[in-house]
Amino acid sequence: MIKIEQHVEFPQKLDISPFLFYNRKRWYDDTLARSPQSNGALYELVGVIVHHGASNGGHYTAYRKLNEKKWVNTSDTHVVPTSIHEVLRSNLYIGVFERV
Repeated sequence: MIKIEQHVEFPQKLDISPFLFYNRKRWYDDTLARSPQSNGALYELVGVIVHHGASNGGHYTAYRKLNEKKWVNTSDTHVVPTSIHEVLRSNLYIGVFERV
């Protein structure tokens, strides 16, 4: 197995509405009541997991959004403030999104 080291662009906001089937009325009504501005289909990036190393071993670090302006980079015992620009430049392994 080979690990691909290429950067993949990913958004801060993710709109999945083009991929939803809205004829499920109950789901749609419940979702709209919780999140009317986005029809329940808008998600925001709140975390990124990055793998450092090869496919047979390595280390994981994570970026976590604390609030609208603050992000941190965590690695075992270290928590360091960082910027959204650094997060978006990272080699994303897993993106964590939360419904807006």
